[in-house]
Amino acid sequence: MNYLLTMAHGAEHYRQEAVYLLLSWLRWRGAAPCTVLVATDRPESFLQVIGERPDVVYLALAPQQLLDWRGGPEGYVHRIKPQLIAHAARTVGAGAHDGLMFVDSDTAFIADPDPLFQAIAEGQVVLHAREGSIEGNRRHSRSQGRLFDMARRQRFDFAGRQQQLLAPDLPLWNSGAVGLRGDEVAPLMALTLALTDQICAAMPLATAEQVALSAVLAAQGRQIVAAESRLLHYHVFKEFRADIARFLERHADTGPQRLVELSAGIDPQQRIQPKLAFNRLPKWRRQLQKHLGRGWQALPYPWDR
Repeated sequence: MNYLLTMAHGAEHYRQEAVYLLLSWLRWRGAAPCTVLVATDRPESFLQVIGERPDVVYLALAPQQLLDWRGGPEGYVHRIKPQLIAHAARTVGAGAHDGLMFVDSDTAFIADPDPLFQAIAEGQVVLHAREGSIEGNRRHSRSQGRLFDMARRQRFDFAGRQQQLLAPDLPLWNSGAVGLRGDEVAPLMALTLALTDQICAAMPLATAEQVALSAVLAAQGRQIVAAESRLLHYHVFKEFRADIARFLERHADTGPQRLVELSAGIDPQQRIQPKLAFNRLPKWRRQLQKHLGRGWQALPYPWDR
């Protein structure tokens, strides 16, 4: 069995993102059997839109459980992810013949996901996209510069000995998608969590969990398949949250099947293009256009055309 896992808790816009993710999955789902696991604190948000489905299962998220996974109120929020993935695999009893793919709520399928699950079945690991390397990214931001400096001097406890896991040429992967064979989930997530904690102890880093996962997989020599041609991770396009909210409000009384069809009208792959085009302009030109009130313009909604 294949399992697609996502998580949505806290603010309503996270649940709305996950609802749109499910709509995109229903629009693009392939022929292979797949059960969707939705880890959430409010399953009613999903039931109101897509109704009861035998292929969608809700995993309850309690506030204390999330707090424990985070490591307390001041803990690292993305510490939750590897523990949730391991928890979901245990809950459904995922084994060697099962594929489990976690996807962030701010993602949407843009093609048939079956080839990703096929790659998992063949023993490969699915991650969203490669995002450079530790050395290559060192001038992108101050935090990336500090990561480069820390990586050169820091050694980490891994496989029972101290190792310099964060090599300058370490490929860094975005974890908007994490696909593994069921029997591999527990050991890989345990190693990722342990390294995440060590990185966080060495320096504050918003992407510590992604760096840790990248390092663990590199240390094991794992082959990674990118999901970006089939799954859009629109983390740089937070404006899409408003699009989803408007869409769900407008079609509040629409049945699930029709809603799946209509959801193609606000495809984030298309709606992100004006912002991407604007961001490709030289910095001075972007600043000038913003000063003149001519920033990027969102595409019209299908019902406004």
